[in-house]
Amino acid sequence: YEEGGAPVLLVIDDLEQILTPYPQGGRHRVMPQHAPMLLAVIRAFDAALSAGLSRLIITSRFPFTLEGQGKLLFELHLPPLSDAAQRKLALRQMEALAGSTDNALDERKELLDRGLNLAKGNPGLQDCIGHLIERAQTPSNTKATLDELEAWSKQGDLPSDPELRAFLQNLKID
Repeated sequence: YEEGGAPVLLVIDDLEQILTPYPQGGRHRVMPQHAPMLLAVIRAFDAALSAGLSRLIITSRFPFTLEGQGKLLFELHLPPLSDAAQRKLALRQMEALAGSTDNALDERKELLDRGLNLAKGNPGLQDCIGHLIERAQTPSNTKATLDELEAWSKQGDLPSDPELRAFLQNLKID
């Protein structure tokens, strides 16, 4: 922004396309090859923001972190995903499972449907459940974890799966 210049509104939509889940749970990470560019854009808009005119909006279904961003971004949580958006995410998860050579593909798809209901519109939780189903040795392992998740929603007892436990501990419910 130069003094006397026109204000700019830049919207970076669907940032999740350049995010990768953090293996130990928690916030997604910006892919390393994209991080310097995104950080440069954020810093440029931080300078323009202090002039009070230009704005940057970044949308993502998942909370993320970017090394070096500090407190440059304001996080605004939106309401749960719509039914259509939930189905779209579930479809992506099903497509990821379709490449599996597992004989229990139908059972895994049923677990995804159950996970969709348990996530109740929370995209991060739905994503976490999808990863559990993808990486599970057997679908029965995931079934037990989903049983624990259902118990958590009713009684507050955290599931034993470390990724899911970490996600739920970091989850803030208004």
